[in-house]
Amino acid sequence: MVVILKLDHLEYKEAILDSPEFREKLKKHEKHIVDTNKNIKNLLKKFEDVLNASNELQSAQDSLATSLKDFQLGFVGEMSEEETDLFESFECTYSLFHEMKEFSNKMINTGQKLIKQMNDFRRVKIDQFKEKKKEYERQNIKYSTALEKYLQSSQNLKKERTADEHSTDFFF
Repeated sequence: MVVILKLDHLEYKEAILDSPEFREKLKKHEKHIVDTNKNIKNLLKKFEDVLNASNELQSAQDSLATSLKDFQLGFVGEMSEEETDLFESFECTYSLFHEMKEFSNKMINTGQKLIKQMNDFRRVKIDQFKEKKKEYERQNIKYSTALEKYLQSSQNLKKERTADEHSTDFFF
């Protein structure tokens, strides 16, 4: 069963205020995206395993169907009813394997299209999110560094002013 998780909206006003609630919502969104990426990778792996197993099964079925089709049994005189039924069963089984192969091919083709769509989604959307997050973190580091430098210079300026005030107090 597919579970759809409803996340809280991220409001622009909250982003500007950078409140702890916003940070918590943002963490939930990021965790959801990371979990979705893992789930898609896991699903793709399992899907590919099923498709590989289907190909192996199809190969084995083709081999058996060919053996049934090419089966030859020598007999003397007329065939008995049992022998006729046996050969008809071989032909019927061969036909069923052929129909199964057609259905299996459709399933494999559909599965491959689904895998491609899921991979495309993961590569485009999730990788895009990862790149934007990295860029945000880089910009945040630049901003924090600039802010720290400003605060440091501001504190140094205050210390210099205080020192200047103390040194000028001695001269008066």
